[in-house]
Amino acid sequence: MKIGEIFDRWADDYEMAIRKKIPQYDELQKVFFNLLDFRKGEEIDVLNLGIGSGENARIFLQRYPNARLVGIDVSNKMIQKARLKLADLASRVKLIQSDFRTMPLLNKFDFAYSILAIHHLSAQDKQKLLKGIWSLLKPCGSFLLLDVVKGSTEELTRRYINLTFPFDSKDTPSSLTEHLCWLEKAGFEEIDVPWKYYKIAAIIAYKGG
Repeated sequence: MKIGEIFDRWADDYEMAIRKKIPQYDELQKVFFNLLDFRKGEEIDVLNLGIGSGENARIFLQRYPNARLVGIDVSNKMIQKARLKLADLASRVKLIQSDFRTMPLLNKFDFAYSILAIHHLSAQDKQKLLKGIWSLLKPCGSFLLLDVVKGSTEELTRRYINLTFPFDSKDTPSSLTEHLCWLEKAGFEEIDVPWKYYKIAAIIAYKGG
């Protein structure tokens, strides 16, 4: 079964199911919003890779009333759920059903982010996507990735899984070290890891001016 089909099946119960699967999910959301440094009235063009049910995007758009957001998800049913959740904000939202590997041409963004979505890609596809994100950002734009990662060794990965939750059979996570290397190769600067909880990490990276 393809990833899109899996999330089609999961869409109706996603917000409850993800919190059951990942007990740290709400903490992850808190970390995300703590790391944002935009002014409240600032005009921001945002790319959300893996918009899911639209829960996070809704909070973002309410917090930043002049933000415009493009949300991409491989699941048609998730896009439908997000469209309903963001209906009253539709003038500032564009939703696209697409695989990250075959995304349509897009305009430039001030900020791009992805929460628990990129780990479904192969290592090669992750590298290609990160290069694509860099090219889509405006000068001085930023990218925030919050996702599951492997440890730098198999033993560490095993420990992290025991302390948190298992990977799904369709997951193809990479290590934190690999992500940092790929971001640098893609052209990002000032790359940092402001938060990590065993096998979940937040990585922020900036494009030069």
